[in-house]
Amino acid sequence: MGEDTQCPTCEREDFASKRGLKIHHKTAHGVSLKPRVECEQCGDEFMVKPRRKDTARFCSNECQRAFFDENHRKTVSCDWCGEEYEVKAAEADNTRFCSRNCLSRSRKEGFTGKTNPRWKGGFRTVSCEVCGEEYEVRAAKKAQTRFCSYECKGIKYQEERRGKGNPRWKGGFFDIASRVRSLLGGTDWDRLAPQVRESECECCGAVATEDDRAHHVHHIVPILAGGTNEEWNLMTLCPECHRRVEEFTKTFVDRVLVEFVSDESI
Repeated sequence: MGEDTQCPTCEREDFASKRGLKIHHKTAHGVSLKPRVECEQCGDEFMVKPRRKDTARFCSNECQRAFFDENHRKTVSCDWCGEEYEVKAAEADNTRFCSRNCLSRSRKEGFTGKTNPRWKGGFRTVSCEVCGEEYEVRAAKKAQTRFCSYECKGIKYQEERRGKGNPRWKGGFFDIASRVRSLLGGTDWDRLAPQVRESECECCGAVATEDDRAHHVHHIVPILAGGTNEEWNLMTLCPECHRRVEEFTKTFVDRVLVEFVSDESI
């Protein structure tokens, strides 16, 4: 055998491999043959694998963190309050403040007015188009503002956005709408509906209770197809039945209106 398989304590050489030698030394002499190195932080010796003999430095993660905290940190001064604080050595050149509070206070003082990167000229004085009073706005919004308050805006819009000036203008009343309104009569629907509403649905027989939604009053012939608010054209339906009936009848509204328009134009 060779020196690699010779026991350093009892000088026994009849081992078939290094593993056998290690097992013998641990069993017979109570000491492991793994190499030992000294921890750079606490000074204690610890065993490592042979391949880590030249690279191992610390016996535990705690010693490693403590070592780096002591040797890889720098003390710098806060630009705002002047107090000293510790940071990682790699971040020493990039840090300026000891806390977010100091950072925000510094920015509040240093980025006010013209020193702010978003500065756009400050405030401008303009006059309200309605009341004529002067008020201040930011320079960036000078070309967009017209009124000093929502009240003045409402007054102006009531004048400007009537009839064709309204962005939702769709042509005003047309002949069909006028004819339909003349057939409905002068009774308000909110007063008429409770007078003709029954307690049972005329389609499924459901009875309305206090906990349920009130039954609906349905127009058999739709209003836009020439129907009226007379009793012969009204029936009581529960919300579910009303929904199904409307889905069925609405397909005929446009066709009847087209015929109505063509008859009136002759």
